[in-house]
Amino acid sequence: MVEQLVALPTRTAVEAALIRGVPGDQLRETVETLEDFGMPTLPPDLGEDDIADYVITTKVIKKQGLAAAWAHALTRQPPIARSAVEAVCGDTLGRLDTPDLPWHSPRRTSSSSES
Repeated sequence: MVEQLVALPTRTAVEAALIRGVPGDQLRETVETLEDFGMPTLPPDLGEDDIADYVITTKVIKKQGLAAAWAHALTRQPPIARSAVEAVCGDTLGRLDTPDLPWHSPRRTSSSSES
């Protein structure tokens, strides 16, 4: 019998939960820290706002088997992963849905409105 089920937001893999919500400069620092462990370098022209999308879509953390090393190397707690851990450590039983965060969706065009 399952007493707790922690659900990540829709279309959020564990690797994305370890990335989303962390500022780009800190993601860049984490990538640089892990280069000696097999993490490929980021493209030189990749902007801070695009690092999360790049690392998620290339699946480099999963492909290189670096999830545990990534979690240890982060200099800031990723909000989704932190929420999942807090849910597991809490007293609530049943299904626990981890809240989602806004993240970079496909690029907006100049005619797109800001919300």
